Amino acid sequence: MIKRWYESEQRVNYFMLDKHYREIENLLPNCVLLGDAVSDRYAVDWSAEHAYQPAIVVRPKRLEDVSTLLGYCNDNALSVVTQGGLTGLSGGATPQQDEIVLSLELLSGITELDQQSMTLSALAGTPLSVLQEAAQAAGFYLPLDLGARGSCTIGGNVATNAGGNQVLYYGMTRALVLGLTAVTADGTVVRSMNKMLKNNAGYDIKQLFIGSEGTLGVVTEVVLRLYPQAVSKKSALCAFSNFDDVVKFLHAMQRRLPKVTAFELMWS
Repeated sequence: MIKRWYESEQRVNYFMLDKHYREIENLLPNCVLLGDAVSDRYAVDWSAEHAYQPAIVVRPKRLEDVSTLLGYCNDNALSVVTQGGLTGLSGGATPQQDEIVLSLELLSGITELDQQSMTLSALAGTPLSVLQEAAQAAGFYLPLDLGARGSCTIGGNVATNAGGNQVLYYGMTRALVLGLTAVTADGTVVRSMNKMLKNNAGYDIKQLFIGSEGTLGVVTEVVLRLYPQAVSKKSALCAFSNFDDVVKFLHAMQRRLPKVTAFELMWS
């Protein structure tokens, strides 16, 4: 069951905050959903637990919009929860009472695919599958992959440092991010849109935001490393009687094959 702002024992808070909501609507025209215009999809992530219908959802279309919203909320002590594809299972994107939802669903699209540097730059609300398809069409391969590829967004992948099913060879999302842009809680824009694989020029600021789940700032754009497409790929289904043999087999395959990109274990 979804709990709504007007069913709360403290529903008076909505009317106290109404002036802020209207001010945000003035600051960000055509980006704000209020009251009944807010659908149930913004009430909870994929966990379906502790759903709460927010009174306001802000859907920025530009980096500047995110900065404006966070700056205003910081100045007025308003709480914000960020949402991407809502595929998480830990409740991190589920709003709580009096929180403003910052949805990145309209901050979407590929901003650059650089074939020489083998990088792809995209806005945070872009679905992972869109990036995979764009890389493939250009003759490259984006190894980040997980079951929610059609719904999850690259901003969420970066914010949670998603692993995926090929982490064994390509590493976590952290290993694929070369650069990013983020907005801190006070609206400050932090740009680190590096496209070089080797870059030892000072602090690696992007690493602070990867896996921080929005606690240090909202990721708005990322630069991803691409790989050449594989000439071929083989899969095998093997059966073992004990876990020790499974581990020995994995180590043997890693020694004998050029690369083992995925290794999944099932048992009954």
